[in-house]
Amino acid sequence: MHEVLAFDRAVETALSLVNLDETLIIVTADHGHTMTMAGYQSRGSDIRGTSQDQFTATKKAKNYQ
Repeated sequence: MHEVLAFDRAVETALSLVNLDETLIIVTADHGHTMTMAGYQSRGSDIRGTSQDQFTATKKAKNYQ
């Protein structure tokens, strides 16, 4: 969370140093992170848990045998 707040302050500082009528500031990410969302979860499923999708459960069981 500290990094998010520091990033917010950095953007605010950049915005205060330029004329916004003449400057476009684009903020992008240039790194990966540990959180990824992948798989075959059904639409509307809770992304914070494990997959309860039948296809995923079957595929996982086959991969671990």
